[in-house]
Amino acid sequence: MGNDTRYPLLFSEGRIGDLTVRNRTVVEIGEGEIALQNLKTGRRVTRPVDGVVLAVGVRSDDRLARELGGRVPRVRVVGDAREPGRIHNAVRDGFDAAWEL
Repeated sequence: MGNDTRYPLLFSEGRIGDLTVRNRTVVEIGEGEIALQNLKTGRRVTRPVDGVVLAVGVRSDDRLARELGGRVPRVRVVGDAREPGRIHNAVRDGFDAAWEL
């Protein structure tokens, strides 16, 4: 990923390992490290990480289910495609859909 790539993920408040982050955005994800930029001062810091989890999106998208409708015997819309929510609800939706098979 290039240095000029910007990610819309914002940390309003939280913890990354031993680093407390407030008002920062991810500006780069590198091999074993993450770069954050302070939204107020512009100061950039790089910290080592074992992994990065990005959670983005707040809008459901059921286009694939609509496109498949009528082409396959059954279509079930689950998780964020049905309604944006929490991961445990999406996992449960997927479990319930699989159980009904």
